[in-house]
Order: sequence, then C-alpha cells, then structure tokens
Amino acid sequence: MQKAADKAARDYMPPRAKTGRAAAYLGISRRYLAQITHEGRLPFIRLGARCVIYDRTDLDAFLAANRVDPAAVTKGR
Repeated sequence: MQKAADKAARDYMPPRAKTGRAAAYLGISRRYLAQITHEGRLPFIRLGARCVIYDRTDLDAFLAANRVDPAAVTKGR
C-alpha cells in the first residue's frame, strides 16, 4: 500500500508541498530530506516553527543538479 501512495505522490506534485510529499516526490526518506535541507543543499520555505514547505521547481532543480551521466561513471567502481 505504501508503494502505491509513493507512486501517487510522484505522479502529481502541487506547486508547493510539505516534507512528506516532497520526500516522496524525490524518492527519499523524510529524514534524508531534512538532512540535505539542513546542509543547505535544498531551498525551503519556513512558515512557522515547525512548518516547512518546498517549491516544486526547487525539487526539480535539485534532481537535475544531482543527475549522474552513466557514461561519466568509471567502470569497476
């Protein structure tokens, strides 16, 4: 059932999303999303002490910036 929910989250992504939906969209855990946010690798919007949202364009830019070209990967590593 969780896989179906993750697939649905990736199929539709609103312009802005809270942590759970943003993590599902990226295909990572909420904990790892918090880590990369804390490291400053992903922009976010803080709406209050505990409410954080992410912009879809920032999530897409993060995915594009971390894309690895298979031809550039050295074989045997």
